[in-house]
Amino acid sequence: MFDILLTKKNGDTLDTDSKVEAEARCRRRTVETGEQLKQAREGTLRHFTDEQIDNLAIRWSTEFQLAHEASIAYELFPQHVPEGAPISDSALSSIFALRKKLEAAVAEWATIHDAVPEQGSSDWIKLIDECLDEYLVSNPALPGDWKGVLKDRGFDDQALEQRSVKIVKRPHKVDERKRLSSLYHDFCKNPGSIDKGTIEEYYTAVRRFINLHEDMDVTQITRSHAEEFRNALQLLPSRPPNAVRKLPLQEQVQWVENHEKKKIGQAAINKNLLGMKRTLEYGFWETAVFEDRFWYNPFDGFSKKPGKAKDPVRPFTDTQLKTIFTRQHFKIKSVQKFWIPILLLYTGTRLDEISPLTVALTLYFMPHQLC
Repeated sequence: MFDILLTKKNGDTLDTDSKVEAEARCRRRTVETGEQLKQAREGTLRHFTDEQIDNLAIRWSTEFQLAHEASIAYELFPQHVPEGAPISDSALSSIFALRKKLEAAVAEWATIHDAVPEQGSSDWIKLIDECLDEYLVSNPALPGDWKGVLKDRGFDDQALEQRSVKIVKRPHKVDERKRLSSLYHDFCKNPGSIDKGTIEEYYTAVRRFINLHEDMDVTQITRSHAEEFRNALQLLPSRPPNAVRKLPLQEQVQWVENHEKKKIGQAAINKNLLGMKRTLEYGFWETAVFEDRFWYNPFDGFSKKPGKAKDPVRPFTDTQLKTIFTRQHFKIKSVQKFWIPILLLYTGTRLDEISPLTVALTLYFMPHQLC
C-alpha cells in the first residue's frame, strides 16, 4: 500500500482553479488508487512503467541479434550459408517456435542484468510480450527479408531456398477491462445523469464500431479509427429491411450499393458518433482504464450540423386521412394492426415508442367512431 501512496502521480497537483474539474480529477484518482490496491491484493500490480519495459525489450532484442545473426542465417538456409558459430554461448535455438522458448532465452539474459522484473510477475509477462514483439519486428529472418540481406552479402538470391520453420506468433492480448464492449457494459451500470433509453441507443454505435474495427482496446482507438467509422456510417442504408439491419456494418454498406437505397442522414450519423464519444469519456473520467492524463477524445469534431432534407416528408392532408381511415380501406386484420395506426394518428408518437406499450399502460378516455 505504501508503494502505491508514494507514487509520483499521487503527489501531483490538480493543476486547475475549477472546482468541478478538480472534483472530477479527484474522483478519477480515487478510482485509480482503488484499482491499484485491488491489483496489489491480487498480485497483478505493475512496478515498471511501459517505457521501462520497452527499453528492456529493445536492449534484449539488440543483444540477441548481435549474438545470433550468423546462426539464424544458417538455420534458415543450411544448404547455402556456412555454419557460423554464434557469439553467445547459449545452447538455445536462435529461432523460436514457442513462446516458452523465447521466455527461456529472456530469462537467461536476465540473470546477468540488473533492474529486470521478477519472473512470473505482471511486469515479467509484459516484458515477454514486448520482447516477442521486438523479436518479430527486428529480425529480418522472420518476416522473410533474409534473401535481400544475403544478396547484399554476395549470395545468389535466386538459388536460395529457405527451410520451412515454425515461428512463434505475435501476441494479441488485450486486457478485458479495456475492451470497448466491457467499458460499455460498465457504462450501462453507472450511467450517471444519462437516462437508460439514451444508454441503450449508444449500444447501436458501439456494436457498429466493433463490427468495423473489432472489440478494441479503447486506449488504442485513434482519430483514424473514428474517421473510418464516420465514413462507413455515411454509406449505411436508411430504414433497411430487418434482415439487412442485422448484418455486419460492411455487409450493410455492400447491400445499399447493390440496391441503390437512400443512406442515413447526418442526424443519425451524429447520434452514433456521440454514442462512441460518451462511452470513451465515461472510461476516462469514471474509470482507471485510461492511464494517459492528457488523453484526447478521438471522436471530437467529427459531428456536423444536419442540413435540410432534400425530400422532406410532407404531412397527410385531412382528405388523405379520411380516405385512409374509412371502413372501405381501413379493415381489421389483427388487433395490433387496427389499434396501432389509430394511436399513432391521435398521439403523434413514433412506431418504436408505441409498440412496446401494454394494455396496463393505456387509459380509456372516450370512444371514437370511424367514418
